[in-house]
Amino acid sequence: MYENEKGYLERHPWDMMDGEGPKAFEAFAAYRDMGAKRAQRKVPEAIGRPDSYISVIYRWSVKYKWSERCRAFDDYQDKVARNAALEEIENMRKRHIQQAVGLQTKALERLRNMEATELTAANVLSFIQEAVKIERMARGEPDQIMEERRRLTEDEAREVSKLAADPEFMGRLQGALEKTEGNDPADGSTGSVAEE
Repeated sequence: MYENEKGYLERHPWDMMDGEGPKAFEAFAAYRDMGAKRAQRKVPEAIGRPDSYISVIYRWSVKYKWSERCRAFDDYQDKVARNAALEEIENMRKRHIQQAVGLQTKALERLRNMEATELTAANVLSFIQEAVKIERMARGEPDQIMEERRRLTEDEAREVSKLAADPEFMGRLQGALEKTEGNDPADGSTGSVAEE
């Protein structure tokens, strides 16, 4: 049983059903808990009954919807495992961020207390770059930004030529460029369009 979002107690599909007696539920629970190796023919032995009890097991499995209930149970277990894994990843990420920030702090503290002759500028730069790299990676940011350039293929070049020769497309492109002209936040512009 569990409490739903409204505070009412509800049953999980894998809990004992109405009308399902203790023996039938014991058999279901044994089947449910077998996991990936689940097989109805294994249930009699699991609950201490003779193999001839299998006809009762088959009847209960249909009547009390064992397959459907086990599917719900497996889905729930999978969700719990995924959530636990995500929580572990988040904890690891937070731990790495704390360690990276701590490393940066220690490195900067050490640098402040060192004589200038003890460490080269390259060493200082290397320490800081490594600590920043670790922190960026832990925060999900790239540690490098790379630019890729390539030549257009012949098909791409033909397509660009067609578009450039299309006055309607070029008019739309010019309109879009005019709307964005002056909107570069890197240069501090306000977004106003320059008049010619």
